[in-house]
Amino acid sequence: MRLVQGDGRLLLGVWDGSPRPPRQGTAGLDAESGRGLWLLDACADGWGHHGLGEGKEVWAEWGSRTVR
Repeated sequence: MRLVQGDGRLLLGVWDGSPRPPRQGTAGLDAESGRGLWLLDACADGWGHHGLGEGKEVWAEWGSRTVR
């Protein structure tokens, strides 16, 4: 995980070894996973992903109005 703050923005990046792009699934009420991208969609100003060799990084960005 990495956090970078500058120019009034906060950037969060997380990565894993899977080359498959992230996808928003349908998590059941009792599911213990599957909600991360829905949370990013709801609270981040923007998010996306890019390949890193054999893996990927998923990033999210917030503007200065939400950084405390």
